[in-house]
Amino acid sequence: MQKLSGKQELYEVILVRDEDTYPSLSERTDQINKLNPEMVFSLHVNTSSQKETSKHGTEIYVQNAEDSKKLAGKIYKKFDVRKIEERNLHILRETKAPTVLVELGFINNSTDRNYVTSEKGQKEIAQKFVDIINGN
Repeated sequence: MQKLSGKQELYEVILVRDEDTYPSLSERTDQINKLNPEMVFSLHVNTSSQKETSKHGTEIYVQNAEDSKKLAGKIYKKFDVRKIEERNLHILRETKAPTVLVELGFINNSTDRNYVTSEKGQKEIAQKFVDIINGN
């Protein structure tokens, strides 16, 4: 586990996984719950069955909880969001803290892929989450 701190030391970001390892879903949520975080952003990149898709943009999946839906609303203000949907996914169901699963774009959409894999895109995405956490 790698710990990263913001410059202002206002919050601590913890990467649960920073390499291609595959802990079980239960191992992941157990680790998260032991940390007892204030909020959880589970970040992913989407795909579809086509080789190249016209689908693009962010999709947000939420818990059946008001705090999770509030986080989704903050993300909605910062990203090109296709949809916000309540889902019965393991991380959303088993994580005790307010949690959102965010699909940052589609890997098989050239525009989304180029953005999320570029240094500029990654910095912009990170800054948007900093702003969300800081309430901006």
